[in-house]
Amino acid sequence: MKRRWGRFGVQIFGSDIQALSYSAQKVSKDFDIVDINMGCPAPKVVKNGDGSKLLQNLDLVGKIVEEVVKVSQAPVTVKIRKGWNKKEDVSIQVAKIIEQVGASLLTIHGRTRDEFFSGDVDLEAIKKVKEAVKIPVIGNGNIIDEESALKMFEYTGVDGIMIGRATMRKSMDI
Repeated sequence: MKRRWGRFGVQIFGSDIQALSYSAQKVSKDFDIVDINMGCPAPKVVKNGDGSKLLQNLDLVGKIVEEVVKVSQAPVTVKIRKGWNKKEDVSIQVAKIIEQVGASLLTIHGRTRDEFFSGDVDLEAIKKVKEAVKIPVIGNGNIIDEESALKMFEYTGVDGIMIGRATMRKSMDI
């Protein structure tokens, strides 16, 4: 594959360690980054124990990331949410596990699985994750314009931002 526009990454998800290991081995040959999605809140994903459902099984989170890091030829990054619901904010604990087993970067969406994409993003939670680990942290959620991007950077101290659903809304406004 000839690359023309800089770095390319691929995102994988699942809860089967062997399947993720196999996938990471295959795709890491052709991509610059392998990202594990542990933040997807979609019912069709979490019903299988994947995406943000993994935030209820921190032992499995560690095993998955450790295995993918071990077999990947590319740096491994992980995307998470704060937790499953407001009572289960495991973001700092998960971030430390992910860092400890060798991930190169962490993206955190400042909402729980139960919140999906509604309400305000919890900047304080993102800030606490950033302060808890030494690996780079990307902030995600409610970034819809320059002002909200700047607020994310200034309040949380994150190393970068990820803009997701807002890009679709903005492109549809054109």
